[in-house]
Amino acid sequence: MRKGYIVIQIAALLILFGCSSVSRHESYISKKINVTMPVAENVEYTDDHGGFLGYGETFGKIQFNEENGEAFVAQIEKSEEWHQTPLSKNLSLIMYGGEKGGATYGYKLAEKWGIPVIEKGYWFFNDRYSGSRDLRSDKELLDRASFNFTLAIYDMDTNTLYYFEYDT
Repeated sequence: MRKGYIVIQIAALLILFGCSSVSRHESYISKKINVTMPVAENVEYTDDHGGFLGYGETFGKIQFNEENGEAFVAQIEKSEEWHQTPLSKNLSLIMYGGEKGGATYGYKLAEKWGIPVIEKGYWFFNDRYSGSRDLRSDKELLDRASFNFTLAIYDMDTNTLYYFEYDT
């Protein structure tokens, strides 16, 4: 009888901790983008921060069903922090590459993480650079030797939120 009880307790803990890792990532992203996260259908998350001075990248991909995607959009449409696509020129250069002012930008971070060019959606930007004068503006982004920013892009066609932190 006692062995059966212990097995049930261990199984319950495994289920509890297995489920909590997904909700922990969703909760983290929710706080960073100032949106209450609806229930997701699928969550992918990776974070390689922790190296020298905390450099690294965090990537999250959260897919919603249609109903929860609409609930997500209803929230971000009320926010002044979210903007309709396309991305600004500077963010587009960082994420997809291209040319500006005679310089070629080959970061292509979106390619690395499989983020498509999103035509119908919204984006959120937070400049976490220590000398930033405007946390919601990317105007100074390309004038720096390092990057510290958060970018979230929501694709309305696929009900998918892409979340990205970049620290160099």
